[in-house]
Amino acid sequence: MLACVGLLGAPLLAGASVGVAAAAEAPATFGKTSVGVSSDAFAANRKRVSQYSLPVAGRVSKLSIYLAPSGTSGQQALEGVLYANTAGKPGNLLGTTAPLTFSSTSSAGWYDLSFATPLNLAAGSYWIGVITGESGKVAGFRYDSVAGSRDWNANTYTSGPSNPFGAVTADSEQTSLYATYTAGEAVKDTTPPSTPQGLTAAAAGSTQIDLSWGASNDDVGVAGYTIRREGAVIATTAGTTTSYTDSGLSPATSYTYTFDAFDAAGLHSSQSTPASATTLSSSGTQHYEYVFPSNAIDVYDMDNGHKLIKTITLPAAATDIRGAAACPATHILYVSYGHDSSASGGGLMLAYDLVGEKILWTHSYPEGIDSMAVSPNCTSVYMPVGEASSASNWNVLDGSTGNIAGSIEGGSGPHNTIVSLNGEHVYMGPRTSSYLTVAETATNKVIKKIGPLLNGGVRPFTINGKETLAFTTATGYLGFQVSSISTGQVLYTVPVSPSSEFPYTPGQPGPSSPSHGISLSPDEKEVWVIDQPNSYVHVYDITGLPASAPTQVANIKLTRQMAGTQVGCTYDCLREGWLQHSLDGRFVYVGDSGDVIDTKTHQSVANLEPLYNSRVFLEIDWSGGVPVATSTRSGMGYVTH
Repeated sequence: MLACVGLLGAPLLAGASVGVAAAAEAPATFGKTSVGVSSDAFAANRKRVSQYSLPVAGRVSKLSIYLAPSGTSGQQALEGVLYANTAGKPGNLLGTTAPLTFSSTSSAGWYDLSFATPLNLAAGSYWIGVITGESGKVAGFRYDSVAGSRDWNANTYTSGPSNPFGAVTADSEQTSLYATYTAGEAVKDTTPPSTPQGLTAAAAGSTQIDLSWGASNDDVGVAGYTIRREGAVIATTAGTTTSYTDSGLSPATSYTYTFDAFDAAGLHSSQSTPASATTLSSSGTQHYEYVFPSNAIDVYDMDNGHKLIKTITLPAAATDIRGAAACPATHILYVSYGHDSSASGGGLMLAYDLVGEKILWTHSYPEGIDSMAVSPNCTSVYMPVGEASSASNWNVLDGSTGNIAGSIEGGSGPHNTIVSLNGEHVYMGPRTSSYLTVAETATNKVIKKIGPLLNGGVRPFTINGKETLAFTTATGYLGFQVSSISTGQVLYTVPVSPSSEFPYTPGQPGPSSPSHGISLSPDEKEVWVIDQPNSYVHVYDITGLPASAPTQVANIKLTRQMAGTQVGCTYDCLREGWLQHSLDGRFVYVGDSGDVIDTKTHQSVANLEPLYNSRVFLEIDWSGGVPVATSTRSGMGYVTH
């Protein structure tokens, strides 16, 4: 039977335009076929889609998009994507077109993005759009403003479009983009989904195992997954969910899992490759590293090859996370995000229940936020109002509500914060003041200033457990300083050497602080320092302090260049680095490079993609199903006797 052809397709969102059937042989489209009145340019490494309806079954052969030079020279790659609709949001990936490279010398007009094989789709709602390449702002596009008409998220182009789509941010840029299809009778679905891959099982306590897997593909769409434990079905998930928590298990027991994918026609894939995990003993301790890229927390098992065991979704507004601090006693993890001054809109802090796995509350702060610290008894959070702020105060927040309970004047450009191990002092690092400031937590009164320090500001810093030594970095200096907390005087200024091998010129392009990361080993025998311009970490022996200066003993080349900007970030996004030791001293985590370094071998044992796109991370240890210990963001010393 010959296919029926017509110009069809009504968008679900107001303001989109489509054609009306003009003749039996006319092309059939759905989407936005008109050229929008507004212009924008595509940022790098993002995918964006809009929802439209396919009114009859048909075969989609291509997407078409209106492109125009933006004025930025170069080339930008893009591919068309088509996603299934799941509860009003983009779900499983159904198809990707051949890539198109748009040049700054290309002419404005409609460009086709063709599927290698037309997609056979039933009538219904679909999401169409593009994913854009590593070079940004070369390809311009046209759009009309329609509230909530487009969903987008960060997606590295070279990794391919994610499946499923993932967490979204909505905006109003309804792009001039449409799909072409040939209408015809619906073809009976006889093809089951692909066999799911990548099943992982990880113990998350003595009675729980977390499962995760890669999404399957289907010519119409995956409807869900069937999960089996020891061959028996224990659960069925719906839609695009690719994780499951199996709870109520026995301690110190091994379990084996398989699963399959099924579609709406009831067709099941083959069973996956099995995956096994053993629940922990009821008295065991689990060591997890929590990493905070845009809009998420990724949790890694430090004892099992840094396997990803969980991803916690954060609010859509949490694209720019500036701080994190945990308090095991109350099971609360605090996350600050937003802007670092009142001029740029202020910021927010949320409190997340680690055991209940839910956000307890979110509090806004018009003054701004930055990298905070929490008291050991969990009663107070010391929140700087931001390095870009013209103010000089750290707000003292009630740990149970987030309300402002007091304030401390710690110096201009409030930025980084450490609370001493005994909880008696808070150390405040102002970016545009020459002194590291110390206050009593009992009175919120400043009792000491340490300095003057290099170049008029305090960048990342740390202290030892006895509170006798401070280690600070500075704007425009490759290296660090050591100061006596007791006297407030600088003891040593320590450069990275030799300069011929590790060059740096103050003011050169890139981050303003070349050593934007410093961490003490927990036993306080070494200090590790970032070298962003050269993509190294340098290790110093500090056992001679305070009598003799630190000695540079190792230079560790990172596996990825610390260059460019973090994916998903919208503010303060340069890769400048951060360092943190694990509590037991086994590992050093390198923000903005992704490396996890074994401190004995000085070799990178893992590279974590979220860590490549974040400067915020910390350790939380668990036992008996509850958090029992945590590091801070800053790699502090833990020797107290």
